Amino acid sequence: MQITILDTKTKIKKTIITTFLPYWWAEGNGSCDCNRAIKMNCTEELDKKMRKKHPELKSWQSLCYGCKRFLIIQCDNTDYSLEEYNSAYPKKLKQKYMPQ
Repeated sequence: MQITILDTKTKIKKTIITTFLPYWWAEGNGSCDCNRAIKMNCTEELDKKMRKKHPELKSWQSLCYGCKRFLIIQCDNTDYSLEEYNSAYPKKLKQKYMPQ
């Protein structure tokens, strides 16, 4: 499966070939910024931000980054719509960056 992820902060787009099933991207671990950030090489930046906001976290602990930044804007698999791949993201973000 081929997907294109948009970093709405930097406007960088990255197209990747993934072996993960569509479910993983739409409803599983790939449906939030945590694993999308890995594909966009942004985990260090987001971890630093998380630890600054939550200094009480131990070195082995982390929190979900949420659904705030990385949208799937193209996908060659039709098991899910783009809306479904990004269902947890804010409506305004999707309206601004997703194809209409």
